[in-house]
Amino acid sequence: MAIGGTELGEFNWKRVIKPGLHIEQAMVQVVTRAGAFTETCLRCSDVNSGAPAKHPDKPCSTCGRWVGRNKSNVEPVVRLLDRAKTLPDGTTPFGPELPSMQLDNDFHHFRRVQIRESSETIHDINTAKAILSTDSMDPAANTFLALRLIQEAQDSGNLALLETPKRHLKIAISSDSTAVDPGYLLAEISMLQRDYTHAHEYLQQAAYRSPLSPQIYLVVANMYYHAKRFIQSREAISHAIQLTPYFYMPWYNLGILWDARNRTEYAYLSFERCLELNPDLPDVRARLNVLAVFRNGEKNVPDDYKIHDMLQCELMAMVD
Repeated sequence: MAIGGTELGEFNWKRVIKPGLHIEQAMVQVVTRAGAFTETCLRCSDVNSGAPAKHPDKPCSTCGRWVGRNKSNVEPVVRLLDRAKTLPDGTTPFGPELPSMQLDNDFHHFRRVQIRESSETIHDINTAKAILSTDSMDPAANTFLALRLIQEAQDSGNLALLETPKRHLKIAISSDSTAVDPGYLLAEISMLQRDYTHAHEYLQQAAYRSPLSPQIYLVVANMYYHAKRFIQSREAISHAIQLTPYFYMPWYNLGILWDARNRTEYAYLSFERCLELNPDLPDVRARLNVLAVFRNGEKNVPDDYKIHDMLQCELMAMVD
């Protein structure tokens, strides 16, 4: 360039060319004193590059560069610009080319790796409050405190008390968006408030973060059951059975679902399997005895000992 004497080459021309740049091409002729040692560089003399230079600290008598150094090929700017037009997206032709990344829209195959440090288990509400006094955003303390407040609201029957634990759970989610417990408990609150729309949203996130948790699918089945969406409820129960085939609760709920749909034979078989896994269920045994008389397709099955409420795991099962 005219200012600074910077050379333009194939590696730096894109970076240095700016609007208003003045480029000069010049030939420098090196004048040597009589009797001085002169020598041409390897490129100008066409000598094998393996041959050592006689005077490596002297300039080349042809191009003016130091003898022993390789000559850089300086291409005209116009030629470099023409080459850039032929490159896709202006990428450089030097170096290996990586294949283009094809993004798959099916994110179910995406595996997320998390590195998490285990924290000390909170066993009482006083410990949770002490932690929150120093760190109000602590996710574990907020979740534990919300759990206890939910249980108190259930015991008292005052659903208005659920607003406080809801705030704590939302703080926990904002502090740790990967945690399962806050979303699960928010779904429980929504179920108690009969807000099935928000319950569905929270359970969907919980199932995404913990897809192998059968208790989540039991709550999903219960939610669909109360919303009168029996097909979706049955699918959720089937998923829970696949995860834990020897756990009695999914079979208990499946019997209730079939019984609600007046499918006597299927209800009988589900309750029968439930008793095989847990014989200490007198309500199931009483209903099974009623269904045994009408299992051959008889209609107008009496509602004696009919079970209406599905089971689900205790809230504490999801929280340390």
